[in-house]
Amino acid sequence: MRRRSGAWKVLGVLSFVATTGAAEAQSLGSRIDAGGDGWVTFQAPVSDGVEVCDHAIRIRDAEGREDSHWRWDGRTDGACGPGPLQVELERRDGMIRSLRARRVRPLEDARSLGMVDPVEASDLLVTLAYRDTDPEVVEHGFFLARLPRGADPASGIIRAARDRELPADVRRSALFWAGQLAAEQVVAPLSEVAREDGEGSVREAAVFALSQHGGGRAKEVLMELATDAPHAETRRAALFWLAQRDEPEVADFLASLILGRGGK
Repeated sequence: MRRRSGAWKVLGVLSFVATTGAAEAQSLGSRIDAGGDGWVTFQAPVSDGVEVCDHAIRIRDAEGREDSHWRWDGRTDGACGPGPLQVELERRDGMIRSLRARRVRPLEDARSLGMVDPVEASDLLVTLAYRDTDPEVVEHGFFLARLPRGADPASGIIRAARDRELPADVRRSALFWAGQLAAEQVVAPLSEVAREDGEGSVREAAVFALSQHGGGRAKEVLMELATDAPHAETRRAALFWLAQRDEPEVADFLASLILGRGGK
């Protein structure tokens, strides 16, 4: 399927950046497009636990342990700090070709939009899924969308995951990153995709995303999928990921299936 191009598609409620003295406020996406091709940067404050480095992003959990580590250019992290985050986008031929993020620093020949609303910054990074752009850029956008302070990208990422007009690789990426979010709201949509989607690879990606989710409901859904999902490959995928868990409840469930008491 072909991805939509042109103007930014805003997911959920459209947010605006207010400009003092301006007759009409513009969305962040519109401000990026208005400047034409070239590099454009903007900055946003980040959530607690996020460290922004010269060439990397680190995310730590509540206990201070490193949870995620992303390098955009393969170089060593460099100096790190608590933000803000600088996002750098390259627009070429009307398309977003490159995406980077790092500590704030001047970028030669780039147009700077300055500090922006963090929630709008997160929304924009999710909407990269709806641009004609490289799948790697889209994946980086999903990752970065959870970093701005106060952002909750779950609904936007799930919407992209369920959108059958988007390419399968974009939807699989959205499913993966949905599974990395702690939000319980992603579990039911992931289950729906795992059961009902027409693309087998997308269904399997939804099962994997559920296996990566730390919530108790996700584990229950995996057990439900293992017993009564409509597609055999979905049931097998759910069983495979359940078998990776060293938990008494899961062990009892698998034993019940082996003994013929678990349904299908």
